[in-house]
Amino acid sequence: MQHTHECNGEGLLTYPLNVIPKDVNVWCHDSNMMMTHDYSCPACRDASAVLDGSTGLMQPCWGCQKKGYRLIKKKSLSWWQKLFVVK
Repeated sequence: MQHTHECNGEGLLTYPLNVIPKDVNVWCHDSNMMMTHDYSCPACRDASAVLDGSTGLMQPCWGCQKKGYRLIKKKSLSWWQKLFVVK
């Protein structure tokens, strides 16, 4: 679950400058055939994310994946490659 905090107004919290990210807990069965975790889907925040055991990455939940959400790495192009890319 995501908690959003309003900051820097009259009577509100002060904006924090150094926030430490929280760890995600992953529990692995000793056979490594089953895993569970406490990380929510990064797309909808309502369901549990899908843990890819081969890469260790958290993908969106199955429902969001059916809608087309994925965790991807975007290929960055140099300035001259962008000249030839057709959009």
